[in-house]
Amino acid sequence: MPKEIPKCPKKPETPLSAALAHTYSLELKTPLFGGGVEAGENDPSHPIRATSIRGHLRFWWRATRGRRFANPAALWLREEEIFGSTRFPSPVRISVEFDPKTPPAFINPTEFNRFGPDGYALFAAIQNGNRVIQEGLKFKVSMAWISPTQLKSRRAALNEQLMKAKEPPLPAEVADVADDLRDAMWAWVNFGGIGGRTRRGCGALLCHEDGFAPKSVAEIEGWLLAAQQRFGVAATTAPLWSQLGTHLYYRPQPEPAINAWLTAMSAFKTFRQGEGVGRNRRRPGSNRPGRSYFPEPETIRQTMNQRDPKHTPFPKPFPNDAFPRAEFGLPIVFQFQGGEVDQTVLYPRVGNEKPERMASPLILKPLCLKDGNAVAVIVPLVVPWFSGVDLTLRGRDQIRRTFPQSSTRRPDLGTYPNSPLAGSPSGSAIEAFLAFAQNADNNFRRA
Repeated sequence: MPKEIPKCPKKPETPLSAALAHTYSLELKTPLFGGGVEAGENDPSHPIRATSIRGHLRFWWRATRGRRFANPAALWLREEEIFGSTRFPSPVRISVEFDPKTPPAFINPTEFNRFGPDGYALFAAIQNGNRVIQEGLKFKVSMAWISPTQLKSRRAALNEQLMKAKEPPLPAEVADVADDLRDAMWAWVNFGGIGGRTRRGCGALLCHEDGFAPKSVAEIEGWLLAAQQRFGVAATTAPLWSQLGTHLYYRPQPEPAINAWLTAMSAFKTFRQGEGVGRNRRRPGSNRPGRSYFPEPETIRQTMNQRDPKHTPFPKPFPNDAFPRAEFGLPIVFQFQGGEVDQTVLYPRVGNEKPERMASPLILKPLCLKDGNAVAVIVPLVVPWFSGVDLTLRGRDQIRRTFPQSSTRRPDLGTYPNSPLAGSPSGSAIEAFLAFAQNADNNFRRA
C-alpha cells in the first residue's frame, strides 16, 4: 500500500492588511545614475528596486520625524517599529510597478557636457562610461502595513522572548506607522531621489499625490512650514544623525525640471571653480583654467613639498593649511595638471575613527511643482561634524598629515584677498556658498 502523502498546510494569513495600504504615482524628472545591484550601473529589468526605496525612506524618516528623539536608543526603538530589525519583523511591505508605456530610455555619457553643470553632477558616469536612465520614467510605489493591534501583538511576542532572556521588556503599545510612512515618502520624493548622486540632483522625482508637491512658487514657504510642524521640534541642536534643516533656498522662477537642476548645479560649479569666483581668470589666449582661490592646492603643495616652479606661493595672508571645501563632502580626490603633485585624497576623521566618506550636507536639485515644472533648490542638512581631516597619498591608510577641524572653518579663511569665502564671517564654505546663491546674479531666496 503506497505511503499516504501528507496534506499541504493551509496558507498562512497575510501579515499585512490590504486595508492599510497606499499607492503613489511617481515620475523621474532628472537622469537616473546607478540604482542597480552594481554600484554606478543601471539595471534594465529592475531600474528601481523596492529595497533601495526602503533604504531611502528609512534615511528620510530619521531626517524628519526622527529628529524629535534625543538619543540613538530612543530613535532606534521607533525606527524598529516602522522598518523592522533582526528581532522585530518589518511591518511594512514595499513594491514597485512600472508603467509599460514608458520603458526606461538610456543616455550615453557622451551626450553630457563634460565641462557643464550636467557633467559636474554626472562626472562619475562620464569618467566610467556608464549609461544613465533618461528622465520621464513613470512608476508606482505601493506600501502596505499592519494595524496598531497587530503591532501590539508582535510587541507582546517580542516581550515574551525578552523576559525569557531576562532582558527588560519594551513598551506594550506601538503607535500607528501610517503618518511616519507618509512623511518619509514626502521628504524622499521632494528632497531625495533614486539611484546615485541624488544630493547633486540626479534621480529627482515628482509625486502626483495631493499635498506632496507645492502648487506654486508662492506656496513653497507655507508648504515647508506645515511639514516642519508635522515633524515636531528637534530634540537637540547637535544631532547624532543627519536631519532636515529648518530652511531651504529656492530660485523663484519656475522652469522645466531639467533646467532647474542645471540652474542649481551651475551656481555650485561656479562657486567652486568659476573664473573670478573659485579661480582667477585665465590668461588671454590660454585654454588652461586659472589658479584656484581656495587654499587646498597650496596646502597640498606645502604638505607634499612638491611644486611646479611656475606656481610660486601666494603671498601671505593666503593660507596654506586649510581645506574649507571639506564641508561640501568627503573624500575629495586632488589631481594636479601635468603631475605637478602626486594624487592625494582628503578623508574625514572623527576622533580616532577613520570613516571612508562623509556625504555632502548640501542637496542641490529641482523641487517639482504640482504642474510638473520645478524650481532650483538648495537644501542644507544638519549633520554630525568631523573632528579633522586626513590628507592621504592615494589610499586611505597612507596618511601624510592629519589637520584639525579648524583647517576647514575659521574666520581668517574669509578675509584674505579674493577669498571665495568672503561672504561668511566664520570662514565657512557652506555659509559662503549660500550667500553667493542669494546674490543678484543667482537670485535664490530663503524659505
